[in-house]
Amino acid sequence: MRFIDSNVFLYAIVKPKKALNEKVVERKKIAKEILLRIEKGSNYCGAFE
Repeated sequence: MRFIDSNVFLYAIVKPKKALNEKVVERKKIAKEILLRIEKGSNYCGAFE
């Protein structure tokens, strides 16, 4: 069994109310990619680069 941190869901799903800096935009992009891999059933467990 693998676990996923809730921040991944928050970054991927929650829509911001104000403008975001570049770091947060990049984290949101990575979080969305992680969720897409989970939906596809990928077993890859890579760390943030």
